Amino acid sequence: MSLHHSATKGDGLPFAGLGFDLTPIRLRAYFIRFHLVGRPRPRVRMRANTLVFAPFGYRLLVRLGREIRGR
Repeated sequence: MSLHHSATKGDGLPFAGLGFDLTPIRLRAYFIRFHLVGRPRPRVRMRANTLVFAPFGYRLLVRLGREIRGR
């Protein structure tokens, strides 16, 4: 019994163990390049997060129940 090269590699690809030759896919993925197109986005200053009370436990259960029933 002879095993295919990609089946023995076990590199985590979904079809590597099924006997498919993934060499063309690996080569294509290797040569993919990322290029920015257009103007760069202006930087936006983010405000500091403010603390907001979030109910938990029984209060959350009651609040969600009221929301579902429309009260």
